[in-house]
Amino acid sequence: MRVLVYKRTHNGDPDADGCFGAYDCMGIVRDREFDAVVGVGGIGPEAQANGIDGQVNWIGIGPHKRYVEDKRGPEILFDHFLYFGTDGPDFRTLAPQLAARMYGDNVRSLIDGMSDAEQEEAEGIVRLAEDEPPSPGLRSNAASARPAEACRSGGRNTSSVPEERMADESHDTGPRVFWCNTNRGAGSGGNSLEQQMHARRFAAAWTSLDHPDETFNYPDHMRRVRRGDTIFIYANSRGVIGVGRATESRLELLFPDHPDRLRAFGTEGENEEEWRIPVEWLVWDEANPCVVEWLRSSFQEITDHAERVRAVRQHFRL
Repeated sequence: MRVLVYKRTHNGDPDADGCFGAYDCMGIVRDREFDAVVGVGGIGPEAQANGIDGQVNWIGIGPHKRYVEDKRGPEILFDHFLYFGTDGPDFRTLAPQLAARMYGDNVRSLIDGMSDAEQEEAEGIVRLAEDEPPSPGLRSNAASARPAEACRSGGRNTSSVPEERMADESHDTGPRVFWCNTNRGAGSGGNSLEQQMHARRFAAAWTSLDHPDETFNYPDHMRRVRRGDTIFIYANSRGVIGVGRATESRLELLFPDHPDRLRAFGTEGENEEEWRIPVEWLVWDEANPCVVEWLRSSFQEITDHAERVRAVRQHFRL
């Protein structure tokens, strides 16, 4: 049995219809082949704030996938679905070896490469849901005919929703502006990552295996980007060196073994996932950077940073 085990930071996906991917959580991971899914709470501050840390949160067996537009992976309903909410069993108790690997090695998701003991523990958790009913969305006649619509229905506890998931494109007031830090000096050195972004036309950020929050700041903001939004490219100790426009409402997520990555996993630091957005460059001028106050975040929406945005636009005459 192929079991996907992944770490979560918030509630709401799966939603009340038992749809995994209702809000596009875990993106292209959902497109991998598996027989069952186990969602477990992480141990970082966000998971703690949402009351799911260290717990088995939900289990799904027998996936029914449906591909929908503008999502990075399919929406999935299950033949058997068990949702614990904030009252799930302790992951470390049920699966001590698997939990030690997920938490100790800061693994975001795992399907392949489990040891025999870890696989046995994962399948033991899955068996808890063997006699459970299907996802509510799969049980209804309407959802059986139109599972994607069922997945998009309500049921999310918006008090714990990352900001980008509460955004509705139909209510957008216009293009937004985002800040992308190139991580100059990381990996093999110098401006290599900047050059990769420039040449291949992506704005990118990377998760870190040793980051206390298990990812970069702020992945929620990166998911907000839509076609036509502006992205400023900032080089550490230099300033804004480029301005681009998102060409698609699409976020790509590449894992360490993907051959198309901009950044090599094995040789350029302990980076795990590569998150990137396709862009067209309006300007790229490393010799004439716009010097503005530094922001610590790797990727952040700065639409409301009026002075910073104005300074960059004026500098590059945009």
